[in-house]
Amino acid sequence: MLKQQADKWIRVLKLAPEARFRLFCFPYAGGSAANYLKWPLALSPLIEVCAVELPGRGDRLREPPLTNMPALVSTLVAILTSWSDKPFAFFGHSMGGIIAYEFACALQREAKPLPLHLFVSGCGKPGREKNKTIRFNLPEPEFLQTLRDLGGTPPEVFDHQELLELLLPILRADFQLIEEHQTTATALLDCPITALCGQEDAEIAIEDVERWGEVTTHEFSLRLFQGDHFFIKSNETLVVSTVLQTLARL
Repeated sequence: MLKQQADKWIRVLKLAPEARFRLFCFPYAGGSAANYLKWPLALSPLIEVCAVELPGRGDRLREPPLTNMPALVSTLVAILTSWSDKPFAFFGHSMGGIIAYEFACALQREAKPLPLHLFVSGCGKPGREKNKTIRFNLPEPEFLQTLRDLGGTPPEVFDHQELLELLLPILRADFQLIEEHQTTATALLDCPITALCGQEDAEIAIEDVERWGEVTTHEFSLRLFQGDHFFIKSNETLVVSTVLQTLARL
């Protein structure tokens, strides 16, 4: 039963029989496992790309999206048991970066195997927000403007009412997941961290991304890319190359 549940949460984007390593990728708000479809083509065949598919997207569209971080992380810890036969690393962008970090912290608290490397992209260190902006419950016009400002939603989506009605509940739930989350992590994470940031990102300040170095006992590096909050799309080739170079050293 657990293996069947695990297969629902984890998408192997390309079979890699010779893989000696797994890279688990976590989506940004409103995103899905499909965000990482091109990655296996650019990474080594020794790295198996496993994208996390959250409820409410992909073929899990009929499942209600989650809005509680501890519940999500607890489920992921149980799921990983079926996938921990090989060394692994985590990559997450924006919301996905926070999920990946909290997931790694939970694994450490439970004395389970940790990722050999954590990549956090387009997000600041958790716990610094004194007056966090709450946007998930904004009236629809204001919420739509928030999405336009972030730039990750294709412009044509805003002209498609049926598609909007499908996507908005997922996006609101994802925003709520992050905006109501208060990190409980207190111990330093026992794995190296690479933080990635867009130089024109109006959503996240570079100094907040730099502070990821405060939560690890290992090496920390900061990588800047041209682009806004969704540099992971506009500069995807260079992002994947950065991940590959880092993992190659492992």
